[in-house]
Amino acid sequence: MEKDNKEREEIKKEEEKEKEEEGGEIKKISDELRVNLKRLVMYAGASGDFNEIHYNFDAAKKAGFSRPIVHGMLSFALCVKHLMEKKNITPDKIKKIRAKFLAPVELEEKIHFEIDKNDEKNFKVFLIKENREKAVECEVEIK
Repeated sequence: MEKDNKEREEIKKEEEKEKEEEGGEIKKISDELRVNLKRLVMYAGASGDFNEIHYNFDAAKKAGFSRPIVHGMLSFALCVKHLMEKKNITPDKIKKIRAKFLAPVELEEKIHFEIDKNDEKNFKVFLIKENREKAVECEVEIK
């Protein structure tokens, strides 16, 4: 219980620091990101997915996670956003996207992205967790 409180306090301090930064919802450390609780709650509101494992520590623990987990579709969106930014692709140029969800991403876990290019019109984007585990694999086809 004491460990949980310390972890919550650390996350709260991190979120307070982020609020001072521009954008605040996602902390960018070079190409590494950490999704914070504010972003998870905002995504829940936008998507209508209010499953408590995404924002409630106790519910996440009951489900077998050490802390709340990032919505799968938010992880997927972050992959596509990363590709669009790195390769200067506009939404109208995307023909098809597909995702495989391989592992959950926890609140404030460091993540980064890797892009593989199959050919001129097909890319794979991987969301990689801090422990080097692939969490999401996205395939994006460009028009």
